[in-house]
Order: sequence, then structure tokens, then C-alpha cells
Amino acid sequence: RAAELETALRSLEAGHGTLSAAHEELRAGHAATCETLAVAEATLTRVQAELESTATQLAQKDADLRASITSVMQIQADNAAQVRNERERGEKLEEEVRGLRETQGQLMGDNQAAALEVERQQGEINSLNGR
Repeated sequence: RAAELETALRSLEAGHGTLSAAHEELRAGHAATCETLAVAEATLTRVQAELESTATQLAQKDADLRASITSVMQIQADNAAQVRNERERGEKLEEEVRGLRETQGQLMGDNQAAALEVERQQGEINSLNGR
């Protein structure tokens, strides 16, 4: 019976040695996995921070771009209004010029008629003086 127990003990010790070796191998694998996990978590944290920063920057750029577009649209509307006003002003000035040209033509006609009348009256005066 002692021999059986000794054999069983040796068998248990051999099994214990195998289990201890497997345990050490698992412990080393676990440590490597924990280290890999820590590196992955650090990388994930860094990438999340970069992503949040990029999202914030993009949101600001989007807001700036929208403000710029609004500003450009307002400038464009102001310029269009100014062009309309200048065109209306130009049309009024052209109309005024046409009116002034008509008046000038009438005045030149009146002036010519007056000059002819003066010449006619001068001729009458001369003919009366010559008698």
C-alpha cells in the first residue's frame, strides 16, 4: 500500500510540475496580453482625444465657413443693390441729358430765329436810314 501511495505521490508530483509549468506559461501569456491591452487602451485613448480635437476643429471651421458664406452673400446682395441703384441713377441721368439736348435744340432754334429776326430788323433799320 505504501508503494501505491508513493507511486500516486510521484504521479501527483509529476502532474503538479506539468500544471505548474502550464500555469507559468498562462501567467506569462496573461502578462503579455495585459501589456498589449494596456498599449491598445493607451492608443485608443490617444486616438479618441485626436478625434475629439479634430471634430472640434472641424466644427469651428464649419461655423467659420458658414459665417463667411453668409458674409459673402450679404456683400453680394449689397453689391447687387448698389448696381441697381447706379443703373437707375444712370437711366435718370440719360433721361435728363435727353431733356437737356431737346432744350438745347429748342434754344438753338430760338436763337437762330432771333438772329434772323435781328438781321431782318437791322435790314429794316438800314433801309429806313438809307432813305
